[in-house]
Amino acid sequence: MAVTISIEIELGWGVHDVGEYPHLSDDGSAERACLGHLLDHCDSVDVPISFDVVGHLFEPDCERDHHGPHREGWFQNDPGTAVARDPLFYAPEMVRQILERPTGHELCTHTYSHVICGEASPETIAW
Repeated sequence: MAVTISIEIELGWGVHDVGEYPHLSDDGSAERACLGHLLDHCDSVDVPISFDVVGHLFEPDCERDHHGPHREGWFQNDPGTAVARDPLFYAPEMVRQILERPTGHELCTHTYSHVICGEASPETIAW
């Protein structure tokens, strides 16, 4: 029997559209520490995980220049800064941490941000 474990890493992007972050640490340090503990455990039992990571987290910074059919203002909560200033929105070191582990984790991205499908146009969904 095979089991697949899939975890999303979103940090601030998981709720950027509603602007509520009370479940996250202010600087993302708790989430980064938890990832490290999880990866240590995966290494100890040789269990890989499929990590679905929001595309912005791959980046060290962003200039808020986004192309695509998103509605006006979709990325308004993108701070347009860098990981040092807004660590809940950029996390390339978390991506490297996953890739550098001896356990063969799968790294995926599900989009560069999120779209609330019920509020998005058919063109955005198709894109």
